[in-house]
Amino acid sequence: MKLACWASFFRLFIFDDVKHPRFLKDPKTLQETNQVFETILNSCTEGIIMVNGEGIIVLANPICESLFGYKAGELAGEKIEILVPTVQRKAHRKDRNDYHKKPTVRKMGQGRDLRGQRKDGSVFPVEISLSPTKIDDRFYTLAFISDISERKAIEDELAQNRIMLEQYTAQLEERVKERTEALERANLALESEIKEKEKAELKTKEALKKEKELNSLKSRFISAASHEFRTPLSTILSSATLIGKYRHEQEQERREKHINRIKTSVNNLNGILEEFLSYEKLEAGKVLIKPTQFDLVKLVKEVIEELNAIAKKNQHIFLESVHLSLEMYTDHHMIKNVLINIISNAIKYSPENRPIFISLGTEDESTIITIEDQGYGIPEEDQPHLFERFFRGSNATNIQGTGLGMNIVKKYLQVLRGKIDFTSVLNEGTEFILQIPIVHPVYEKDSVD
Repeated sequence: MKLACWASFFRLFIFDDVKHPRFLKDPKTLQETNQVFETILNSCTEGIIMVNGEGIIVLANPICESLFGYKAGELAGEKIEILVPTVQRKAHRKDRNDYHKKPTVRKMGQGRDLRGQRKDGSVFPVEISLSPTKIDDRFYTLAFISDISERKAIEDELAQNRIMLEQYTAQLEERVKERTEALERANLALESEIKEKEKAELKTKEALKKEKELNSLKSRFISAASHEFRTPLSTILSSATLIGKYRHEQEQERREKHINRIKTSVNNLNGILEEFLSYEKLEAGKVLIKPTQFDLVKLVKEVIEELNAIAKKNQHIFLESVHLSLEMYTDHHMIKNVLINIISNAIKYSPENRPIFISLGTEDESTIITIEDQGYGIPEEDQPHLFERFFRGSNATNIQGTGLGMNIVKKYLQVLRGKIDFTSVLNEGTEFILQIPIVHPVYEKDSVD
């Protein structure tokens, strides 16, 4: 029976009809076919199991046995419900009987979570595909089973991060609401005093002006947060998707690489969120530098890898550096955010098939970073206002943005004791030149002015 099962497995998945009787008539050919496909099935990285019409397991490959914690040959002859969580076995028997009446090739678990139960009783999430077949006029079902525990863990972590972000946003909105209500109460009191004292008119107008500015700041805050969060969220989504493709044990290094990218991006999100929630501190000059030793070349490569996730079609980012490594002692986080801001703008304000060039060099005691694109350019009349808060270029009205990015870049470079300059030609491109001290000078207090 096992030999016939392997031959039928071969016939089902290699040929689209049953016009090859020689595989069933020639014992030698049948045996060779059985050996070949038994080898193939045993080497599969996906669990494969064959069940007859009565729900009894006929064949299970080694991966399937290992997946559920059974020894070789232990599953054969058992009911398929042995692999189903105890509380779901009754319902599964009904589902199996219904499927037997109308078998189709289908992927199970769409819209709901499927779980398997190991021999030791532990339960884990799975993804299952079913394929029906007949052998000697008997009905069989082939099931392909994957353990998706890692993917579920990543999805849960991302969901938790989204909840945290929503909570932070709700807190910010509540603070603005409370402040607005407080100002409204103050205005009512002032309006009452205006009727009695004309001298209070100036204070009332000032309070109204502050209220309008606060409401405007609320809207701009939320828009700016979306702008700053987009790149790390794209990195998280890209890495989470790729992790799901690395199922082999020898691909653990790749999985760890993308897990680290997710952790780094989550930390970056938390850092950016903290900055936006303390925007008043940024404006008041209380964001302090935290110098560390790091390799700038390595940092730029990491940023390029992260931003490739949002690059347009054939929009390649090239790095040119005379140094294989370039050690710096300054604030790693600030420089990374400066690079992300400028390079992501180059991506956004350039069409498809236009490259972006980054070059690294040194001059005296400073690092020179040049970022050049071949994008839409900045109109000459807009260039003096580029670093102003909430400024948007006249040719960027159809492109999403907040106008905060370059303002934050300028403030970061101020605290880094660096400089930024640029040249731009409309419809030809823009080049930014950053000059940052390799070793940040030690001051009693460094902050954004």
